[in-house]
Formats: sequence, C-alpha cells, structure tokens
Amino acid sequence: LMPGDRFSFNGFIGQRTKEAGFKPAGAYLNGYVVDEVGGGICQVSSTLYYVSMLAQMETVERTCHYFPVDYIPPGLDATVSWPDTDFKFENCREYPVMVVSKCDTKAKTITIEIWGTDTDGSYVELTYGVGTWVDEEYPEVAVGKTAVSYRVYYDKDGNKIKTERESYSAYH
Repeated sequence: LMPGDRFSFNGFIGQRTKEAGFKPAGAYLNGYVVDEVGGGICQVSSTLYYVSMLAQMETVERTCHYFPVDYIPPGLDATVSWPDTDFKFENCREYPVMVVSKCDTKAKTITIEIWGTDTDGSYVELTYGVGTWVDEEYPEVAVGKTAVSYRVYYDKDGNKIKTERESYSAYH
C-alpha cells in the first residue's frame, strides 16, 4: 500500500463462496450462531485489525461483533460480512507498506505482518477497558459488555508520546 492507499478486507478477499475455496463454519447472523460458508473469517479480519493498529495505520471502517469473541480481547475485533460489513484501513505513513500473511494449515494458525520502513523507532501498544452495558429503562439489568480500546504511542526510547482512543464496542 502506497501512502494514502486504503485496504478493504472485503475488496481484497472477495465474496466467501464454496467456489472460492471457503468452507462452512460458525458465523453470527442476526444475533444467532449459524453454519455459513466462510464462517470464521473474522479471525483473519480481527488479526489484521490488531496488526494494522500496531503498524500505526489509520482505521477507516471497523465494526465489532454482535457477541464477544474469545480469540481476541474485547474491543480489538473486526467483524466482516459480505458485502456490507467491511474492515478498512489507510496507510497514513510517509512510506509504502506491505501486508504479509502466512497460513500454517497443520497448526491451524495465521500470521499477519505489516512491513514498512521504520523511520523513527516509535511503536504502539494496545490497551482496553471493559464495562457493563445496562438497559436504559432498567439500569440494574445488564444486557451486555462494552469495551474501549486505546493506542498508546511510544518513542524509540520507550517514552510515552500520547494515548488515543481507538474504538468503542458494545456486545450483547
């Protein structure tokens, strides 16, 4: 991605179909878990979201899951669904970057990295806080979980530069 270019997960991966090699697996649909071709793809989009934040990319579009997921901390997930719900980020750096992914089918793992030029040695750590989502009419009734995620920026010497709120998520 050149500086200013945007990456669209749906645009790159395309529609999840059997013909494209996707298999049925668990997915959320209207608040229910169902078997769907391409189910589980959000583990990939969430991993890419996490890595894009560490690489200091700008999040353009991101939606949390309807329910919390157990493979990534709350507020650090990115759900996708063809064709409407997408994850997008922009290369806001001054140099090109490359998204590199590796899949280990035996270990059933995926590794995603964003490669670029390190001009200043700065880095990001991700933090989050979790709360309770309550019913507005009956505030003593919890209806879900909330999460707020932050990017904490450091210079090459480990001095904190700033903290930015990344996202707010509400899970049923």
